[in-house]
Amino acid sequence: MGLRVLFVDDETRILEGLKRMLRPFRKEWSLSFAKDGREALEILEKETFDVIVSDMRMPGIDGAELLSTVREKYPDMVRIILSGQSDQEKIIRSVGPSHQFLSKPSDPQEIRKTIQSIRVFKELFKEETLARIVGGLSSLPSLPSLYTEVMEKVNSPTASLADVGEAISKDPGMTAQILKLVNSAYFGLSQEVTSPAVAVNLLGLNTVTSLILTVQVFQELSPELLRRFKLDLLGDKSLLVAKLARQIALEETGEKKAADEAYTAGLLADCGKVILASGFPERYGKVVEAAGGDCLWAVEEEEEEFGVSHGPIGAYLMELWGLPGPVVAAIAFHHHPGKARQEEFSALTAVHAAACLEREVGSMGEDEDGPGREGGDGEAGASFLDMEYLDGLGLSGKVEHWRELVEEQVQACAEEA
Repeated sequence: MGLRVLFVDDETRILEGLKRMLRPFRKEWSLSFAKDGREALEILEKETFDVIVSDMRMPGIDGAELLSTVREKYPDMVRIILSGQSDQEKIIRSVGPSHQFLSKPSDPQEIRKTIQSIRVFKELFKEETLARIVGGLSSLPSLPSLYTEVMEKVNSPTASLADVGEAISKDPGMTAQILKLVNSAYFGLSQEVTSPAVAVNLLGLNTVTSLILTVQVFQELSPELLRRFKLDLLGDKSLLVAKLARQIALEETGEKKAADEAYTAGLLADCGKVILASGFPERYGKVVEAAGGDCLWAVEEEEEEFGVSHGPIGAYLMELWGLPGPVVAAIAFHHHPGKARQEEFSALTAVHAAACLEREVGSMGEDEDGPGREGGDGEAGASFLDMEYLDGLGLSGKVEHWRELVEEQVQACAEEA
């Protein structure tokens, strides 16, 4: 069956225009149209859809309210705002319930590309429950310490964009939300933004404050999950991998854009673990138990339990939220980079190397009772590096140099602790 898409707009001429523009896709998609939010909800009660694309400004039930209801009742549906709306307050209202924001008028090929790229990751899920859990998310919970730090910065009378940006860039959940908004069509930027600090600067302090205090798209991790799965350690590891990936990318390319992509991908690489731990705590508890109590490197156990690991799960959410392609690919394939079929150095390469080498170097200092599954003999990371992938890129000779960079960074972090 083709993809089922519901378009909602109160302007008849807009709906007629969409029907004409999207006619070439009728062999791929089953298209339906509703003239307002109320009719859309009536249709949804009778039929099943994969995607809903709604105008923002409509009488009665507007786009934000409609998509909020859809998120609650049909969380696995992809939710897209298609609007020429320029009211910042209304746009910010749509951040939570919508996955992406596209401008109107929009190129039909852009709509097709957006929907198809999301579908690729969704098809990796063997369980419908996973798609519902991920699709229903409006935020990724943050570590309490980082959440508190950002709140203090925002509420400070001397708050600066630089201070807020630095604080947000330490946290995967906040970084993802900021990049989701700044890369939306609302801002119409000529190039994608991958640096959370740059994103905060572009959004401005008032918008960031509204996101935090008014819309409340940032949330804290529950203390119970934090303790049970040691997610504070996961947060520390994610930040370290992000820094290492950025350093490796700078060494290899000398380009800030590549370094920013690598940093953000490294920071978000394990966000799928947070999704699994919070959405399926009992089942993820079994995963961690099977991995010897180690949630940091339980890829095979995740695949055994859920049919897919945290990489594609996190990537699906980031694709839903419209984050840049190189970042999404790195999150999806950082444990299996050969599956991405890339032929040159990328954020994926940097994150894969950083994560594996951090694992190797970190395990060297562990005793036999430590969390490393290789008994602390220093071989864990080496066994996970995909040397065939690195050989194919002509980069296997760089591994020792990268290892030295990782050792220096790990040592520096240990001294700071």
